[in-house]
Amino acid sequence: MPNPVRKNPYEPLALEKIEACIASQSKTLSLRGLKITEIPEEIEQCTWLEALDLESTHISDFSALKSLTTLRKLWMGNSKVSNLKSLEFLPKLEKLSVSNTRISTLDDLRFVPELLHLDIWGIRIQDLQGLEHTPELRTLWAGGNKFSDLEALVHVPLLE
Repeated sequence: MPNPVRKNPYEPLALEKIEACIASQSKTLSLRGLKITEIPEEIEQCTWLEALDLESTHISDFSALKSLTTLRKLWMGNSKVSNLKSLEFLPKLEKLSVSNTRISTLDDLRFVPELLHLDIWGIRIQDLQGLEHTPELRTLWAGGNKFSDLEALVHVPLLE
């Protein structure tokens, strides 16, 4: 009879990568494609991290990132994230990718006023409300969306 409790085979690899990051105090960490469903709590020790790649995971709750206040780059595309509330703890964020996720609003961008680059490709939002909180934004990747209102772009004068 098969065991009904199956461990995620990617979890040990994620922990191994986090432990290596802790040992080396690397400023970057990639857990891309590991199909983990939760961020291991050990990541909270990586308070020096500047770049974190969680792209193509099955993570929906990113609240474990709250101790990573030095984070400047975050990739969450192709994950199960549905809101950006966890950005509240990441005021230094400059680059954010949430492409192909379940994000339905950009209102929580108010927490990241230093944001320079934003990838919202294919998130299926209809307006860009929330961009007014990112006056430093230089680059916006927004294909795959059907916008009905672009008025928020007026508030992003540095957009290239």
